[in-house]
Amino acid sequence: MGNLLLVIIAYIIVAVLTPFGIAWAIIFHLFKMPIYLKKFAIGIDQIGNVTCQYMLNFFLIKKDSKFKFGNEDQTVSYVLGINKECNTLTKLGKITCYLLNWLDPLHVEKAVSNEKNKQ
Repeated sequence: MGNLLLVIIAYIIVAVLTPFGIAWAIIFHLFKMPIYLKKFAIGIDQIGNVTCQYMLNFFLIKKDSKFKFGNEDQTVSYVLGINKECNTLTKLGKITCYLLNWLDPLHVEKAVSNEKNKQ
């Protein structure tokens, strides 16, 4: 019950403060926008990896996959890229990778490469 309460409080804080944080960044740090937006997108991606893990594991990867969604330090794109390398994507997972790569060429492959370069 305590963890649920923490999630609710954290969500309320984020929902209230995020618009002000974005406005502050735009007004006072406009020259840093490309870096800020990339970090913002990665953070949202990581949240999606955790909050949607059960659904993503069910629909996008095969049951025998050893690399699952849900790690708070990883992005959805990274997990898709690893599963693409391991040939453990479902048809919907392959379509998702195709769409991400259409929007940003080699998106899931770059996510894997970037993560491996950090280690």
